[in-house]
Amino acid sequence: DFIDCGTTGSVISSDGKNVIFERSKITFTNTQASCKGIRIRKDAHFELIDSTISNCFSTTDGGAFQYNPDDSDPKSENLVFRNLVIDNCESTQPKKTGAMFMTLSTNQASFYNLTLQHIKGTQNGFIFTVGHANSVVVDVVEFVECNFVDCTTNIDDGNGGGMGLWCTGQSEIKFT
Repeated sequence: DFIDCGTTGSVISSDGKNVIFERSKITFTNTQASCKGIRIRKDAHFELIDSTISNCFSTTDGGAFQYNPDDSDPKSENLVFRNLVIDNCESTQPKKTGAMFMTLSTNQASFYNLTLQHIKGTQNGFIFTVGHANSVVVDVVEFVECNFVDCTTNIDDGNGGGMGLWCTGQSEIKFT
């Protein structure tokens, strides 16, 4: 478990190609002295399973989780989130994504039993963003038995609603 670890950057930052976190907990007891939960900086196979991220606040996109690889030549990626709770994690800046921010370049992202709760979007900021890099169409973004509880956004044009989901460049988005 990672409790009250850090006040800038992120608790965990990885350049790894294969990263698996299981039964992990990242939490802050004082949200005024916290930072981003996890940042993955390279194209990766990433799994976050049976874990909780709570009370993480960041000045950049994705208070709980950010996947924004800086690889100029991405090979492959696969992101899997299973039995994950994200609670009260936000970006503190306007027009930034609150809980999760991902820029995908290939393959897919899957969310099984994901719970986002008590997330408040900033002014014109979404709660959950899945985008793509370099106009690449991502095969599928899949949400299976996911819950959005007490989530609100403040988007000027009214789009996003309580879920605050913004997806672009996916060939398929599945909710089951």
